[in-house]
Amino acid sequence: MDQIKSTLETHLQQKVCNRKWLSPLLDRQPDTVKATDFPYQIQKNGQAFLQGMHIVPSQVQINFPLTNGAQGKPVYVINIPWGPTKRSYEELMTLIQEQAFRTSAIESRQEANCRLGVVVGMNQAESLDREINTRFSERIQSVSPVDLPVRVFGFLWSPTWEKNVNQPLLYENKKCFLLLKLLSRDVALALRPLLETLASEQVPYGQIRERIKNSEETLGFVQYFRRNAEASPLYLMTLDSDVLEMRTAGDGAFSYLDREIQFSPDILTTGYRAPSSASGLMRLSVKVDMAVRWGMAQVIGNACYYPEPFFGFRLPSHLQPSNFSFLGKESKLESRRLIQNGIKAGYINPNKMRFLRDGALATAVDRFSTDKVNKITTVTKKNILEKQVLTAIHGIGQTHAFAKQWADNLYLALPKTKAKRVTDVTTHLMTIYTVFDPTKVISGFITSVLKQQHSTNAAGIIFPQYQRVACLLVRSHQFTPNQGLEEIKKLANALYSDRDKKYDDYVTFLTTLREKLLSAGNSLLNLGLDPVWTQKVIKAACVSGDALYKVLKEIYEEK
Repeated sequence: MDQIKSTLETHLQQKVCNRKWLSPLLDRQPDTVKATDFPYQIQKNGQAFLQGMHIVPSQVQINFPLTNGAQGKPVYVINIPWGPTKRSYEELMTLIQEQAFRTSAIESRQEANCRLGVVVGMNQAESLDREINTRFSERIQSVSPVDLPVRVFGFLWSPTWEKNVNQPLLYENKKCFLLLKLLSRDVALALRPLLETLASEQVPYGQIRERIKNSEETLGFVQYFRRNAEASPLYLMTLDSDVLEMRTAGDGAFSYLDREIQFSPDILTTGYRAPSSASGLMRLSVKVDMAVRWGMAQVIGNACYYPEPFFGFRLPSHLQPSNFSFLGKESKLESRRLIQNGIKAGYINPNKMRFLRDGALATAVDRFSTDKVNKITTVTKKNILEKQVLTAIHGIGQTHAFAKQWADNLYLALPKTKAKRVTDVTTHLMTIYTVFDPTKVISGFITSVLKQQHSTNAAGIIFPQYQRVACLLVRSHQFTPNQGLEEIKKLANALYSDRDKKYDDYVTFLTTLREKLLSAGNSLLNLGLDPVWTQKVIKAACVSGDALYKVLKEIYEEK
């Protein structure tokens, strides 16, 4: 009897406690509710976790690649994480079928059916609303087979919630929402998206990719290829569901990869490009970013970030997908984590990493947009050297053309130094990159030599001479101070013939760039970075700057 009485008393106390937040909500109109009206909120810095469910379509696809058509060519297992999107599953599968290989849809379909195994991991945040979770399961169960070797499964991930009121007897969050929905469906439906919007900040990207990579579906394709295409190099690729185009210069993205796999890279990516529907400046900015990353990787294989939209690693016969891991301290930066873990385990050689700059596929780039980038719809030889264009190409999200992003990524590839703080090193890396950044060379020249406001005419004086300036700088460490000054004078003479007006300013401008470079390099040496690595850093900056310059030059010299 005492136990029944205690249970009843707790139940009554809970009802009183929950009435405090519920009653005011029931008096509200749906369009007036706020997230703070609910007693729970998604934890701002919380970590989401994956649920153990494994949902599969009602009609499970069982076809495997027709490997007799592989004939020793590379084979690929593709992992696609598929979050909430309006895009149809059939649309993406058709895109892969028709554009993955060669130059025509018919040829591509033939190759794809022989050399691809596609695994789609549909996922989304678990909702407070059971109906939404049920619809997610039904969506996966309704997926129909397609004419491509594909496996589909789905799972939910749960964000971390916390109370925003100090009430120990609150019902748990799902029960609170269910009660609200039973009593006022309209208010509950208006409130839910306000409550769940922060879930996007907890997306466990690494865990999601890890679940798909280690799934029985992925392993099934891996084992099949190993049994039936022993002579074919096997690569596990990631492909994002927002890919829009998979051809470059008329060639399919995987045909493009085929040519590189002859070098047996451990890691490879083609980067990506902005779609034709993006603004001219956005397309240019993405191309610049990929060019700079390529420049970094040419010198130090793991110096840049290898983007997940089209990223892959070699899977030799003695290793399983589970030997590689996307997990680390952060849920993001998945490819970086896999590369770091692979290098540490001895599975990946930084000297066998290939970053291809041509952007074999186009992907959605809305998340990188800025007002400055979107404002300039067309970029031509007439405006390529305008200040707003040269500034804006450094401004899109994640671009390695931005000095800090360049330095932060390259820092992770360097050996340890005596520096106490990361910024003790990255400050000097930024300086070195800036010295070789052609846009900064242009602005410095206009300010210190011409002593005037930026104009395309002024920029056009120094821009064609950029490579001569960079060549002088990259050889700076080879000269004594006197030799360095003589080299600067020679270049100043060659760059400007009117010695009476600007010769001394040219000398000062070039000397300043050289001194900045030498000072930053010496600072790295003093921090314990050995001379070989210091020269690698300088060379990476030079190749990055030259790659950026060539992208601009291509437009500047258009006929």
